[in-house]
Amino acid sequence: MLQKIQGIKFRILSNRLRRQFAMAVLAILFIGCGKIENFNSTDEATYGEIAVGGSPEFQAAQRIIIKKCTDCHQHSHWAKFTEEDYLDNSLAESQSLTGSPIYFRNKNAVFGDGPRDMPTQGRPSMTVGELEVIEAWINTL
Repeated sequence: MLQKIQGIKFRILSNRLRRQFAMAVLAILFIGCGKIENFNSTDEATYGEIAVGGSPEFQAAQRIIIKKCTDCHQHSHWAKFTEEDYLDNSLAESQSLTGSPIYFRNKNAVFGDGPRDMPTQGRPSMTVGELEVIEAWINTL
């Protein structure tokens, strides 16, 4: 009889531990949401939302840059960059596509020496239309 009671207690304790383990695993999955980050990536809580302001050309370009680039380049603060930040960080050069890595590093770019190696890891490249938006913005700087 004592053995039977101990067996029941063990099963209850065992079930409780399984449930707690399952809840911990689910919590980790929901918190992490499967996002892969660079070793130096940060998140929106650190850098906030997209920078507002600037010309309409910049705002259009910034939406594309955020959509296509910040999955890998979160550490660069690009989501919060102003037009001046792109210039100050040598990512864009006023009215020069060949001097603007934010343009010429893209696989579908038609101006500049390259290397045209962005994006990496099979991520979708900027379309010709998206690059034309980046081009229009750079040409207004």
